[in-house]
Amino acid sequence: TTTAYTGVLMVSEPNSTFSFQITISILVESINKFPPVLYNDTNTVYLYENATAGDLVHTLSAYDPDDLSTQLFYNITAIQPNQDIFTISYTSGDIYLTNKLDYELHTSYSLYVTVSDAIPSGAGTQSLHTLITVHVLDINDNVPVCPHVLTLHVTPGNTSRQLVSVMNV
Repeated sequence: TTTAYTGVLMVSEPNSTFSFQITISILVESINKFPPVLYNDTNTVYLYENATAGDLVHTLSAYDPDDLSTQLFYNITAIQPNQDIFTISYTSGDIYLTNKLDYELHTSYSLYVTVSDAIPSGAGTQSLHTLITVHVLDINDNVPVCPHVLTLHVTPGNTSRQLVSVMNV
């Protein structure tokens, strides 16, 4: 935000007809003192593993306390485990899924996001760093597998209704 002040300075000598005046303008520009602030500190997301590429996962929303009209810029700086499975809109903070999730491979992801109030990031830029945790929720998407071979030996003609075998899978 810039504020301007304008005034007139008049200089004259007592008992003289000589004088002059000058217009003085003072421009006061605000400095970038504060980093962006999140509107919501809740950055834990739960997502079913059958979500598809392109699905909106979360919207990170922040503001600049120096100037509420400042455009902020969002960037994922790291994902753990290290996979290219999420992307973020640079100007809106919308996080999208870019690949298939699999609960059996990873039950959660940590997204490290930087929100900056200037582009390119440089002198005077203020930034916020935050962590978003995405928990993958399991669905019944795998066929049961029995890794054991069971062989039963039963005497032919046995009608005694005895328990032949119990197997835990």
